[in-house]
Amino acid sequence: MLAGLLAGCTTTVRGVATPASPTATSAAPTSAAGPSNSPAEQGAVLEAHRLASVTSLIPVTFPERTGSCPRASGPFVEAGELEDAYFDYGTADILDRHGFVAAWSECNRVTGAARATVSAIVELADEAAVEQAAEELAAANVANGFVRVPVPGFDSPAVAQDDQASQYVLAFVPVGPVLAICYHTSLRDQGIAEISRLMTDQVALLRSFRPTAPADRPQLPTDPQDLARLVLEPPGEPTPLTGPYDLEGALRLATDPVAERELLTAHNLSGYYLRQGRRDDVFATVRLWSFPNQAAAEAVHGGLVQLDETAGDRPFTSTTVPEAVCYAVRSGTSDVLRCRIQALEYLAAVSVNDPDRASATATMDQLLRDQLDLIDG
Repeated sequence: MLAGLLAGCTTTVRGVATPASPTATSAAPTSAAGPSNSPAEQGAVLEAHRLASVTSLIPVTFPERTGSCPRASGPFVEAGELEDAYFDYGTADILDRHGFVAAWSECNRVTGAARATVSAIVELADEAAVEQAAEELAAANVANGFVRVPVPGFDSPAVAQDDQASQYVLAFVPVGPVLAICYHTSLRDQGIAEISRLMTDQVALLRSFRPTAPADRPQLPTDPQDLARLVLEPPGEPTPLTGPYDLEGALRLATDPVAERELLTAHNLSGYYLRQGRRDDVFATVRLWSFPNQAAAEAVHGGLVQLDETAGDRPFTSTTVPEAVCYAVRSGTSDVLRCRIQALEYLAAVSVNDPDRASATATMDQLLRDQLDLIDG
């Protein structure tokens, strides 16, 4: 299990460039375009966004794990894509048989080391389905070389595998009608105790979560904060990242969730909406934060500028919106361009992930100008 994740842990490929920041370099799941084709598909995407708010922020539990993963964090609306990203050994078949609805994952690692952590929350048909799926997933991993292990403080199924230097642990934690799948790599003999810490933090978050009833999912609000009209549609097909988020969900898309929580809470974030488009392997993302007034937006912008200055990314200037704060962020073998602007009571950010730097620059300049015009009216 997780062979692709482990193989990629020493080389950053498609995925997030900064902690919990799929919008910066996203290799988001490719199916089910955002809130889109049918009420049922739209409902699954929006339910995944609700799961974001109760998925563990890994750097909160493990402050040393702020590096990017080679697979994307974010929403999943097909079990097969969750398996492709992280979990082998028949995971998709097991989850589908037990009524897979939607999932959200977070992934971070120790920068420069092959030690990654994944926290994935999967909504299934009901509590009985979650219990059965947990047992079947554990058994599937035992059949492929893992051994069952006890995790302090939990009766949930867990398995582990060791090599000479490392320990790989998987835990399957039923919490009502959702299943927390926690994967953790660590130094040998440390992984079981450490995954217990992650599971404790994760279960605490899930205690407050109530899944949306199946009949109600198609009616989940697509734009509860009335922000979509102010968010530019980027080129390409919309991905499942597209849609509204509450404060906690927005933090799962933040470059520094700990610092940004303080900023956004202090200045009363009132809304957040994201659109992401994909065309082949090119991603463009537009995000909008709204605040009660312009002073609050300016204060948050200033705080984010200070965070930018400590990140070590390379600044550049947009030719169309020179007042924007822009950086080139290295991801794999190419740069991801990201720019942020403040206007009225809003902050907007544009990210472009395109291996062709000239094309990325042209796309950024156009999107940034159009997004500012959209806010200004």
